[in-house]
Amino acid sequence: MALDASTRPYKLNTEFSLADIQAPPLLRGVFGFKQLFGSDKLSRSFTTEGQSLNDFINQLNGTISTALSDNAITGVNLGALARRAKNLLTGNFEK
Repeated sequence: MALDASTRPYKLNTEFSLADIQAPPLLRGVFGFKQLFGSDKLSRSFTTEGQSLNDFINQLNGTISTALSDNAITGVNLGALARRAKNLLTGNFEK
């Protein structure tokens, strides 16, 4: 985090990144997901400027990104799901 108070308006820049976050505890705690497993990467970058809290809020600009990797969903039979999709696409509605 960097705050430049040498000039007005004051400028604030902040960057933050986390890698190899284990997804299950995070997703269970925040969203209630129980079947998704994997690791997560979270990054954020914000800039703002102003002389008051209101200025800082109004001038806030930045990005937040996340990426899941090495994922698995428990309790889902992906093979059966793929076969059903194939049957539907080929017009075989009985299987």
